[in-house]
Amino acid sequence: MEFIEHTISWCKGEMLEARIILILGLILLIGTFLFYKTGTTPFSKAIVLPLLLFSMLLIGSGFSMSSLNQKRIIESSYLYKSEKDQFINAEKKRVEEFKKWYPYTRIAMTIFILTGLLAYFFGGMIFQSIGLVFMLLGLSGFAIDHFSEERADIYYSEILKVSN
Repeated sequence: MEFIEHTISWCKGEMLEARIILILGLILLIGTFLFYKTGTTPFSKAIVLPLLLFSMLLIGSGFSMSSLNQKRIIESSYLYKSEKDQFINAEKKRVEEFKKWYPYTRIAMTIFILTGLLAYFFGGMIFQSIGLVFMLLGLSGFAIDHFSEERADIYYSEILKVSN
């Protein structure tokens, strides 16, 4: 298998993740609309804005990731054909740079979850709804990063195989 096939596979994995994020955002947007239209309790009214913002974040991230990786497939195929060694070295450097961020995102997601827990247990209704969405953000971030990091590790091992 040629190296470019690993690049395309990695991008397609990112695009699948983007579609899942987009679908989750759309489901939460529908849930937000239902809370807004049919919610009768104070908490169901208080969660509308935090949930709306979170669903918009997911939808925007899903679209962005999908279009970015679609472009990356086209650009990578072209660069690989024209400058194979430079492309592999550039990919190695790019992957090394973003792999450094995974520990920081785990810390950030932990902070979101802990902040959400504090807000949920020690705040009023508005803070409880924000806390619930923060916990959801942290947990979804952990899941997204887990699969992203796994794909990055696999891709990086393929880069090391062809660059040595």
